[in-house]
Formats: sequence, C-alpha cells, structure tokens
Amino acid sequence: MKELILKIRDINSTGQGVALSEEGKVIFVDGALPGERVLVSMIQEKKNYGRARLMEIESPSDDRVTPKCPWFGSCGGCQIQHGSYGLQISLKEAMVKSTMERIGGVDVAEVICVPSERRWEYRNKASFPVRAGKEGGIGFFSANSHLIVPVDRCPVLKPEIDSIYSAIRRDLQEELSSPGFFYNEKNNSGFLRHIVARSNENKELLLMLVVSNFNKKLMNKVGSYLKSKYRDKLLSFSWNLNDKKTNRIIGDETFPAWGGNLILEKLGDFSFRYDGTAFFQVNTLQAENLFELASEWAASPEDRVVELYSGVGALTSYLSKNAKSVLAVEEWRPSVERLEENMSFNGIKNVNSLCGKAEELIKAMIKEKPKVVVVDPPRTGCAPEVLSAVTESVASKLVYVSCNPATLARDTAILIKAGWNFSELRSFDLFPQTCHVETVVRFTR
Repeated sequence: MKELILKIRDINSTGQGVALSEEGKVIFVDGALPGERVLVSMIQEKKNYGRARLMEIESPSDDRVTPKCPWFGSCGGCQIQHGSYGLQISLKEAMVKSTMERIGGVDVAEVICVPSERRWEYRNKASFPVRAGKEGGIGFFSANSHLIVPVDRCPVLKPEIDSIYSAIRRDLQEELSSPGFFYNEKNNSGFLRHIVARSNENKELLLMLVVSNFNKKLMNKVGSYLKSKYRDKLLSFSWNLNDKKTNRIIGDETFPAWGGNLILEKLGDFSFRYDGTAFFQVNTLQAENLFELASEWAASPEDRVVELYSGVGALTSYLSKNAKSVLAVEEWRPSVERLEENMSFNGIKNVNSLCGKAEELIKAMIKEKPKVVVVDPPRTGCAPEVLSAVTESVASKLVYVSCNPATLARDTAILIKAGWNFSELRSFDLFPQTCHVETVVRFTR
C-alpha cells in the first residue's frame, strides 16, 4: 500500500486526524492529533478523500498522552483519550464554532466549553451488547460496526457500574451461557441482547437485562443465580423485552424481578426517580450546570414555557423555578409517568405534561401562546414541523439544547431564515474522552 508523510491539520467529529495530501486530497487518519507529522499507509482512496492507517508518529503533539483504557482504538466508545484534557476542550470548542459557521451560517465570536469536573469515572449508565458467533461476546461495539470488542473494564464508567459489569459479564460467559443464550443479530434469535446498568450519586445500582423472548426457564435460571449472588449489591433488577430486529436497545415491556426498577438521583435542589428505560444525562454533576444555564436563559416569572422532549422532567424542574408555567411534552409514556411523579415528589405545581410526538402536538400547544419554547431533541434534531410551528407561534424566545452540533447548525440555519436571531451559545463537556458535546443556544426575535 502507498505510504505518505502527512501533517495533521485538525480532528473531525469522529476523532480522526485530518490532513491534506500534496494533491490536495483530504486524508483521514485514526489516532493522529493536530500538529503531528505522521507516516501513514493508505487503506482507501476515493475521488475527493482517502483513509489511512497510522504507521509512525515522526513528530508527536505536546498534547499527546497515553490512553488509560487498553481497548482504546478498538472500542467505539471513546475517540480522543490520546489527547490531553485541555486539547479535548479546545477541539470541542473549535468543532462547535466551525460547524455553526459552516452549516448554520452564523458568525460565532467565541465558543466556551465548560469542562467536566469528572474526566474519568463519570458515566452513570452503560449498555453492553451481547452477541453470538465468532465475532460476538459481551462488551462494546467497535467504531462504525456491530463487532463486539470484549471490554471487561471501562475507565469512564462510575466504579460501581464497572465492578458489577465485570463480575456479571464473567458469570454470564462462564456459568450461565448455553447454546442459544447469546443474541444472534443476523436472524433475530437467541436470548440475551443487552446488559444495562445505571447508578446514582449514592452508588446504588440498577440492573436490567434486555432479552429477545421471555424464556421462563432461562429467566428463572439467570434470575435465581443473580439474586443469590448480587442481591445485596443491586437496588433493583428487571427484565426488558425487545423482540424486534432493530438497532434500538430497549423494548416496550419491562418487568421488575426485584426492587421496583426505579433509581433516585438528586440534581441541585431536585430529586428524580427514573427507570432503566428512561433517558437521563450520563454525567450527573455536569448536567446540573447545563440545566442551570438553560433555565436561566429561558424564562422569567411571567413566562409561559413549552418544553419539548422533556424526558423524566430534569430540565423541566429547573425551568419551573423561573417560569409562570411549563407545559412539558414527551413521547415515551413511561417517562411521562415518571415526570408527573417527579413534579409531585418535588412539590412543583406549575407544570403540566402531555404524552406524544412533539411534531404532532406542537400546533395545538402554540395555541396556549407560550412566550418561551425550550427544545432538547435527540441527535437527529428537531422535526421540520416543530421548527415551523415554533416560528408560527407568538414565542419571542427559543432555547435549544443539543447533543449534536451538526443537526443544531442545520436547525439554526432554518430558524434564522424564518426570522429568528442567534443570540448566544454555550457548550458543556458531558462526555470527556469522546468527541461528543452538549450545546445550549438562545434565539430571540
């Protein structure tokens, strides 16, 4: 294969080093950092770009560090463990700025990314795929594939999750496995699909096993074993049924085996109960900072607020402190039930909730004449119907919380074209060692 000497100019959103060949072709290099001079071997050449394997670092960056995880480079979970934390923050700031300018069409004078207090051992949730076959096992997926990397420990997980996962992984492989036990993704057969573990700041643990069918014999065998060995270590244990051939991890039916499948977490002045299926920010301490700012930018005491994609009500609670009223919308029925319970549990009386898709309910909600709209959509961003309806509303302020700079920038361009003004932006590092970043934007008109 052709070898080249390249100077790395940047890192892209997936953590690859970016260089230009002498012919002006963009070359992506896994494991390379900005400023480094590297020897590479080409592994793919297209008309406008190429991919290369890093062979040697002739001139390493001063920000290069030794990754803490032995699986780094194989596992798809982290992309920039080989960079100092200062570099990670700078890269995220530059990525948000360039994406907003290139796709969003806005001139961002400066992007500030708030660093995470915890840079390791911060994740309060993990989902571990379980797969049959020669390239299967239990671990994490490799980057851009469904091949299993047999990770047995993970330094970004909270220690209690890491410990229980390592022990149960060993038990499932050595004590409980049998023919047909691991899930076969190709033909949607087998039993165990995912291990889902969550913990709170009190180090209490929730364990959920996602299965493709309710095989009572296997459920009794596994459940009895886990209860006899880990009952004192687990706050709760439950089964979740996902019998569809899909990339979605969680199914629609959950059955607690013991402990009720609920965990309690405290954020600032609020406490939240949620289950194994609900969305909740994985970096608890940093989530507090994000919610404080979003609520500060969103509302004042006379404002009626509509919040879309509200989950179990974490951001909702913060909004309720500053607003006259909040109408919260969430599609996932179990999360709506948790939201209502959490509002009651926290003594919040100025929040109402609706269950349904944001794009289907938004037109009815704008009839309530909200002054402020807050959105916190999934990585795919807001549906066009949502942006259109928000623009048609009387709202004068929109706060957009995003986990994907590309779709945030896309939606920003749409909003500006519709008459909204880009006001200010702040990013938060909720995912150290990865290229992911959360960003809050305030629009006015």
